[in-house]
Amino acid sequence: MLTKFILHINGIDYELRDDDLKNWDEIRCSYKRNSYDGVVRSFTSQFEFVNRAYELLMDAYLKDRFNAQATIEVLTINDRWIYETQFACPLDFSTIEWDSYVLMLNAVDNSVAAFIKANKSTKYELEIGTAISNDKTLKLDRIPMQESLLYGFTQGDSSEDSEDIAVTFGMNEHPWVGNKGSETLINQTLDWEDDQTTDLSSYLFKAVRDIKVKFSYNYEYRSNQSYGDTVSFALRVRRNGEVLPIGSAVGSAGCSCGQAQPVNPDIQHYFGPFPSSAALPDISVPHWSNDTKTYDWRNGGYATVNGEVWYCHYIGGLWEWEESHKSMDEYFINSVNGGIELNLNTGDVVFMEQTLSGGNATSNIKFTKSEFLFEWMATGEDVYIGVSKPATLCKALLAHIVGAKVKVHVNISDFDPRIANTYLMAAESIRALPGAKFYSSFDEFCNWMSAVFGYVYYIGDSQPSPYQKKCRFGKMVDSPYELSGTYAGGAVDESKIYYDRNTKRFFYADNGYFVYWPGWENYNDPSTNRPRTDTVFIETGTSEGKAYIFPDSDVSFDFTYVEYDITDEPEGSDDQTIYFVHRSELLRPDADVTPFRECRNLKYSVDTSVIYSTVTVGYDKKDYESVNGRDEFNFNNTYTTGCTVTDKTLSLLSKYRADSYGVEFAIQKRTKDTTDTTSDPDVFFILCKEEGGNLIADRSIPVSNTISNQVFNAAFSPMACILANAGYIGLQADDLTLAFASSTGNSDVIVDGIAMKDDIRLQSPVSTCGCIEFTTDEVEMRHRENDLIEVVSDGILYRGFLKEVDLQYSHIEAAKYKLIVKDIEV
Repeated sequence: MLTKFILHINGIDYELRDDDLKNWDEIRCSYKRNSYDGVVRSFTSQFEFVNRAYELLMDAYLKDRFNAQATIEVLTINDRWIYETQFACPLDFSTIEWDSYVLMLNAVDNSVAAFIKANKSTKYELEIGTAISNDKTLKLDRIPMQESLLYGFTQGDSSEDSEDIAVTFGMNEHPWVGNKGSETLINQTLDWEDDQTTDLSSYLFKAVRDIKVKFSYNYEYRSNQSYGDTVSFALRVRRNGEVLPIGSAVGSAGCSCGQAQPVNPDIQHYFGPFPSSAALPDISVPHWSNDTKTYDWRNGGYATVNGEVWYCHYIGGLWEWEESHKSMDEYFINSVNGGIELNLNTGDVVFMEQTLSGGNATSNIKFTKSEFLFEWMATGEDVYIGVSKPATLCKALLAHIVGAKVKVHVNISDFDPRIANTYLMAAESIRALPGAKFYSSFDEFCNWMSAVFGYVYYIGDSQPSPYQKKCRFGKMVDSPYELSGTYAGGAVDESKIYYDRNTKRFFYADNGYFVYWPGWENYNDPSTNRPRTDTVFIETGTSEGKAYIFPDSDVSFDFTYVEYDITDEPEGSDDQTIYFVHRSELLRPDADVTPFRECRNLKYSVDTSVIYSTVTVGYDKKDYESVNGRDEFNFNNTYTTGCTVTDKTLSLLSKYRADSYGVEFAIQKRTKDTTDTTSDPDVFFILCKEEGGNLIADRSIPVSNTISNQVFNAAFSPMACILANAGYIGLQADDLTLAFASSTGNSDVIVDGIAMKDDIRLQSPVSTCGCIEFTTDEVEMRHRENDLIEVVSDGILYRGFLKEVDLQYSHIEAAKYKLIVKDIEV
């Protein structure tokens, strides 16, 4: 193969002869595709220069030491007899070694691929406003939260051997009702008390705003261990100082029936009268044998035999014993439960009252359980959150990874329409913490792109920057200056270097105006006496600190103001672009086909690394400190594939979070600005839309079977993640059904008509799980990296995508290809 090596030194090109590179036969380039992603290219790392190349590189090093700039470029001739660049790489002068005959230099593996490989797992701290910018501000309306208060009877005599509590109800006083727990996350709806005391002015809570409150009650008491005359208690509402009476338009409902009324019903339940002391009837029980009969005499006419209650009742003028077939707890513990809805106005006071009748001052009830639960929905105020585009975060991460070595651009395909309206939020931004930061690694960003969108990345070819230097000067001037010879006054002050718009050249002003000064060739090109075109010039004599570049043409020869921060343009840098695309864009069925005429030793095999028995997709499960967390659906689902030859699991889990309740809970911690939480390092993302000039959450996809209809990010459900990766997950079969196994989220939710528990059918794999290997003498890279390669062996035609190949350009050597099989024709 005709191969040419070009040595670039300080902007000058030198074509090397065959005898200028000692190890020319070792120069090779490798192409490899991992996990059905983009192709990564690498090349040999050391070059051994002799003869003329030895002299050129030695001169460059002795002149500029480690600041010397040199690049070696490898070109091969194509079918049209045109030389094409195969790869180019800078040389690292810090690795220089030489003897009498050979000068050795390593290639600077400063491609983005090398930096990513070394630092992809490093988690970076990106302060918003300095290391990364917010692209827009999101106005987020809040998710209604279910709040609750739980009360019960908490004052009374307790038993050591049980949880029973004997409550005494007194005449002309309220029952003592204590708070047993609360979940008031927003805390802007009810002003509640820890306890309603026996004082008649006490209460449970007061409504701060108009609100519907669901009330449910559930309590149990022992009728055989309670005593006294009739006692009743009721839930009441005081409105504008007036207690709404039972039987009024307010409505009423007894606890025993539990029937909800349309508006503000009271509840009421009567206890008693309880039995007084009396002996059991003196009657015979002939069917009791002496060895099984045990008596436990109690007031009220009952006995226990072998743990079961027998009771005495009067029938037909006679007292008879009857077997209940119930234990003591089953027979004597009475359960009462029900529920009603309260429609409260602002200022309404809710309390419980009691009444006694029968002449006794007190009545004593032994409760085994008492729960009075109030539940309602509360919504917090809108908040504003700074958000960033995916490309913004990716570029900030790459800037930390590569430093000033390479200028990196990020290009994200619009194949998935969700990308354009997806924004990222730092948890610390959601909490409105000062100095909020993103915490992420490049790996986490890529896993998110893959799991949620089915995107992978590849790296574009390195493009040498046209600006190889940065030089500072004092100012631009317009007045004519009489320029003379060489400045010989010693050290140079860059603030005295001027650019003259009239003569269109730089000069030095220090007790005269000089054309030449130490380092002048960094400013004016010696061949043209005009400003260098490979340099960015930074004006330091003004407060603006403007930067300028100069054109190649001498027609008008005017400068151009550089509209970007000069720190973004590293000296001598190359430009490289990271492309994020959907897998189906890389492995396209309509890709250009390149046939290989020569193919031998072909071998077919199955890539078992892409065959799975289970698939887990979505997001890591988060444990919330709230009952509302049960409503979240954006965690992860697990499916089975029906494959029985392996027990492997494909895990497509994003470290970035899409759970809307996670965002809500972070907002609720805004007042706790000095408290660290486990979610602070997290990154959230949200699908947005423009409305009324604001960026808001996009809730256009219907979601059902949730507590609130204000949840968002339905577009990023686990089912959506499956569909985004359908072509990759389905590699093992042309028609694959994923059977739902489990979910760590709300498994009852239905998103856009797809139930969380539905099975999912995949019918469009991007390729097959087959691979072929073959050897060919066609060692030229005639195909592009993502072309379909076509080979024929034993009458069978194979088409596939490049998986791996090593190419040696300096002499003809058989190349061994590995392909991912797209299809086979027999």
